[in-house]
Amino acid sequence: MIKYNLKTKREFSFFVFKLQIFLFIDNVLIKSYNFLKEVFMKIVYKWLTKDDYKNVVKTFGEVVEKYDVLKFGKNYYAYGAFCNDELIGFVSGGFRSLIPPLTDKEAYIFDIEVKKEYRRNGIGSKFVKLAEKWAKDNNAFQIGAWSAEESKEMILLAKKLKYSMCPAIMYDKHYLPKSVDDYFVGYYYAKRLD
Repeated sequence: MIKYNLKTKREFSFFVFKLQIFLFIDNVLIKSYNFLKEVFMKIVYKWLTKDDYKNVVKTFGEVVEKYDVLKFGKNYYAYGAFCNDELIGFVSGGFRSLIPPLTDKEAYIFDIEVKKEYRRNGIGSKFVKLAEKWAKDNNAFQIGAWSAEESKEMILLAKKLKYSMCPAIMYDKHYLPKSVDDYFVGYYYAKRLD
């Protein structure tokens, strides 16, 4: 920690003035950096096909295969985010079966992944909006998702996009190959699509 020996009120005022200038310049530099990043980092979103499957697995690991989160067909969607033709993220989902007597269609987000160096650029928000649009276009009454409690990014994103949140424990054959004594604590998110 740096200690300053400011003997007079004038020295203190000058110190505060220099600090304010530094903070102003720092703020300008951050805004300039973010502006330049947006200008030079052109992100393109496009529909993923079966041909993109290997690239998604290569980029985001075998978790895509293990948990079967990337599906294709009329009841599923998958979008990718590309920067200079490099896959930097994807969202996938589809319709989820509801337990009778519920008969409405519920869309579900299976997975959202964004490379760490591209996070905090609105890519996750854009993915959720694309998923919501797909769900509305396909007459879903709501869209839902689940994430582990460690996923702070998803919790913040869900709050920002006005999703209802409910604590939930995940028991699933894909997630729990050992026993039902193993479980994941997290949150279920839902949003009506009126």
